Amino acid sequence: AGFFVQNKFGVAATPSSNGQLPISNGQSDFLWVGLFLTLLIGAVFILNQIKDRPSGDSKDKLTLIGQEHLTPKFAFFQAIVLIVAAIGFGFFFSINMGIVFLVILIFVGILYNFKPFSWKDKPILGLVANILFAFLLFNGGWIINGTLSTDLLIYALPYVCAAAAVYLYSTLPTAEEDQARNKVTFGVKDGFKSTVYIGCALILFSLLGSFYLNDELIFYPAFFSLPFFAWAAVKLRMEDIYRAISFPILLLTLTICIKYKIEINSLVYFFIILGLYFAC
Repeated sequence: AGFFVQNKFGVAATPSSNGQLPISNGQSDFLWVGLFLTLLIGAVFILNQIKDRPSGDSKDKLTLIGQEHLTPKFAFFQAIVLIVAAIGFGFFFSINMGIVFLVILIFVGILYNFKPFSWKDKPILGLVANILFAFLLFNGGWIINGTLSTDLLIYALPYVCAAAAVYLYSTLPTAEEDQARNKVTFGVKDGFKSTVYIGCALILFSLLGSFYLNDELIFYPAFFSLPFFAWAAVKLRMEDIYRAISFPILLLTLTICIKYKIEINSLVYFFIILGLYFAC
């Protein structure tokens, strides 16, 4: 999303006459950055699984490590290989990209998961980490063809708000379990009702911000997600919380498929994402 938005609205952007992005502008770089960013996020996810392994429900949630199909030692080795490859590529691509990759690793991989930091177990710091993660992902796409600027901060805001809303709702299903383990997440700290209202307000802010910025890429996902968040705020039921956090990422992906022609056939991409979504 950051790559597409920069090409359309950034200082150096050269949109076509119909306002669409000329995707050929940096597309191969976009695919390489996306690939190695995916490897880095995979490494962060593995670190998260290793950290959560001692928990009582790890066998159900963390199949590969929790059920000992993979040893924590091997998983950690795999994470290190992915980290070295991703960080190495980031700095090979550019200093700015390397810094983005490194900051993701530090904040979302280390500070978020491991003691004495354990940001994911703290209400404000957990939210800050997820906001920062969303911003850095957007940033990684933006700086492929662009530079750090105030435009980046402005256009990233609707995406950051949407990501924050989804994160807040995601703390609610495990709130009782987290409280029993002395984990003070946002859902535990502020309670069910307050967290739901704040998340709904953030989605609304994302919608209004994207409308003001004329950014269709986040406007449509926010527009179609808002009823799910609003309904959850009205009914205050856990089943509606699950529904609200399930759709935004899928809607953003589908919007990208519809609006932009990616190098691999958009229809193939669509079915891959759709299959992964329902499998998950």
